[in-house]
Amino acid sequence: MKNHKDYAYSEFQNETQCEVVINSHLRGTTKTIDNNNTVSESPYDLLVWATSNHPEFKEFQVSAVELKGTNKETEVDLKLPDSKAYFKETKSEDRKASIVIPKLDIEHIDYELSFSYSVISEGGKACSEKLSVKFNKQLNEKKVSAWDALMGI
Repeated sequence: MKNHKDYAYSEFQNETQCEVVINSHLRGTTKTIDNNNTVSESPYDLLVWATSNHPEFKEFQVSAVELKGTNKETEVDLKLPDSKAYFKETKSEDRKASIVIPKLDIEHIDYELSFSYSVISEGGKACSEKLSVKFNKQLNEKKVSAWDALMGI
């Protein structure tokens, strides 16, 4: 059995006025401490993805991306790059576009993410909106058996 500590964050999901569902998540990097202990912590990858069942949606863009720490003792204000992704059909017949901003070396505190997104259709028509997301820190501890590790649980 291994002990695993996950310095995680709450996930965000929002149905929007542009008829897409926006999700975002901060995912920690898993590291092996020793034979009995692993940890998921900084650096974190910021994942933002959009899903829709509209076949005409072609492109998903995020801009003016800002991550601010909401802890009074620690000032964090990161400006992140604008990004775009293309919608692809999934097995569930939805269309999904995913953006990853990797390796954010940040402390495990609460954050607020703000960004503007646009969904662009095949004809060039766009729908845009500004969103604000709160990531609340969480600490999850669990014991992982060799079988769980093999099965990816």
